[in-house]
Amino acid sequence: MPEEALRFHQPIFKDRYNFNGRGRINKNEYNRLTWIIGANHLAVFINDELRYCGVNFPYMGLDLSRELTLPIIIGSNGQGCKYFKSIRVSQLAYTPKTKIRKEELAMITKQSNNMIPVIRCGGSTGVFVGYEDYGKVLLYITGDKSEPEWIALNETFAPNPFHGYDYKSGWIFVGDKKENRPLARIYREAIQDIAPMQRIKTDAYCFGAEAFRAWAKDIEDGKFDKVTLEAFDPWCDHTNYVCTLATNGSCCHGFLKRAQELNPDIDYLEKVSTLYRRIAEMWGGDNNHNDPDSLEALGGGFNVTLEVLQDKEKRAKIAAKIREFADVTDEIVRIIQANI
Repeated sequence: MPEEALRFHQPIFKDRYNFNGRGRINKNEYNRLTWIIGANHLAVFINDELRYCGVNFPYMGLDLSRELTLPIIIGSNGQGCKYFKSIRVSQLAYTPKTKIRKEELAMITKQSNNMIPVIRCGGSTGVFVGYEDYGKVLLYITGDKSEPEWIALNETFAPNPFHGYDYKSGWIFVGDKKENRPLARIYREAIQDIAPMQRIKTDAYCFGAEAFRAWAKDIEDGKFDKVTLEAFDPWCDHTNYVCTLATNGSCCHGFLKRAQELNPDIDYLEKVSTLYRRIAEMWGGDNNHNDPDSLEALGGGFNVTLEVLQDKEKRAKIAAKIREFADVTDEIVRIIQANI
């Protein structure tokens, strides 16, 4: 071109760059042109001479695995007919660079293949240890195997209908750590969040003590009187709530203990832990399976039946027991709120 300029459009964003004097070629002979479109540099060589090298282009911050494959267009700005002896396009080799710090793995998330701290998937018996093809294929190890299996992403995280709900799952890499927050403060803030969350109440749902009272009212008011056995779904209609209260009563103690170890001044957590154990006992867990007054013994636990929920005398006792859970929850919130 007259200006002997080097001109190109940035990948993806298509904005134009023009550098006069850098596109000079040898007239009436073959010239060798090399473009390097990399993750950190965009460089142009003409006859093995570096004419331009740019960094920090916006396209370099994108996950290019999500972009569609498009044709490569080579032109000369319409400045006469140009002949090419040969054209070769090749992909740059890209080596993953993982940096392991104490209790942290910084991972190159744009990489097509990568090894990962491990990730455990829900209640599965195995762990994910890596991925290939930009995460479309997962590497999964189960049992005592030393080599992973290859599993397609769409098979692993396919929608999973369960008791009327269509559960969907997936994974996301959040990137590098943005700030260094002391673990003690994270635990303290989690404890502080308990009371506000227990008080959440909207027209559609509620948490904490109000949830127990709403549950008890539904049972006592005859919610199941006209429900047929075929339409009754124990999990959706009742035992899902039992599972939640049983989990709260049995599985929080390690967390509360660790929070107090890191924050010795919040010693009131011992009282909170005792109250959660009381919830487990009232349900019928924590070595309290023979208590005739527990929720399980009354027929309102995991062993619930539609017949029991339709029996006015039996369901009244179940509702009364559920309201006791509400009272204990109120006391938990009171203690936390009073000490924050």
